[in-house]
Amino acid sequence: MNDSRTIDAAERLERLLLDMHYALIRLSRDQLRDLKMTPPRFHVLSRVVRQGPLDMGTLHDAMHVTKSTLTSVVDGLVGDGLIGRDRSPTDRRRVVLHPTEEGRRVLDTLRQIRCSHLEHALNTLPVNDIAVVERSLDAVVGFLKRADQGDADGCTRTPL
Repeated sequence: MNDSRTIDAAERLERLLLDMHYALIRLSRDQLRDLKMTPPRFHVLSRVVRQGPLDMGTLHDAMHVTKSTLTSVVDGLVGDGLIGRDRSPTDRRRVVLHPTEEGRRVLDTLRQIRCSHLEHALNTLPVNDIAVVERSLDAVVGFLKRADQGDADGCTRTPL
């Protein structure tokens, strides 16, 4: 059962996580620009590096964007040598994406920049608070991943 405190906390947390995400993008915008990286390109590159090789269908399902938008982003990343695109040897209709070494290097550079900004922010907190934030976010993310897979107690995917 949801009570107003939980609903209010969920709304505040969702806003804070988005604010943190966009603040990290703004703080690293110069490096993003230098690497020709927009937020959509960053998200696709991240997904391919972390989970690749991936077929376009799986990536489309995970990204929640139109196929034409995804194709455009993928085309740009392929053109810049950050990901590779091949036909599956077993099913020629299937397009498989894989990270290149350059793509891994660019993503690592961007993650180091983002982590540096987070490190400076975390240094303003007491050590015990950092551990609580980390454990709490880990638990919430774990639950949300299970819910996404239809495996969380009493939680199912709900269309918006």
